[in-house]
This record gives sequence, C-alpha cells and structure tokens, in this order.
Amino acid sequence: FIALSRSCTHLGCTVTWSTADRRFICPCHASAFDITGTLRSPPALRPLACFPVRIENNIVKVALGSPIERQVHSADHVVYR
Repeated sequence: FIALSRSCTHLGCTVTWSTADRRFICPCHASAFDITGTLRSPPALRPLACFPVRIENNIVKVALGSPIERQVHSADHVVYR
C-alpha cells in the first residue's frame, strides 16, 4: 500500500487518475505522475508527497496529518501486508 497526496508538487492543483494513461495528471499544467507518485512529466520537479501507512489487525491506517515530501520514490514508502 502507498497513500499519495493528490496535490501536484508544482502549484498544488489536484491531480486526477487517468485510467487510459495509467498516470495521475495535473489539470493545471499537465505534470504527470505514475502509480507510485514518481514524476514522469514536468513542470513539477519532484514526486507526489505520500503519507505514512501502517497495518494494524488487518486494517490499513493512513496518517493524513504527516505528509512525506519526497525527492524520489523509495521502497520504504510502500507497506506490505
């Protein structure tokens, strides 16, 4: 599991998932991010922020108050059951 912020790292517009493109696309300036939030097309300069995830008693919990601003995607940002 990975919990991504939907705020574009360029100017904060809300990105939406495009099933056809398999990417998050920013409607403001067309930045694109893959399913892990990794930047695939500028003008944004870094990946989407993500939130800490933990699994307790088979329940996925996301700490929405603590976004992780990332420079690159890391396997540490993904939580496995």
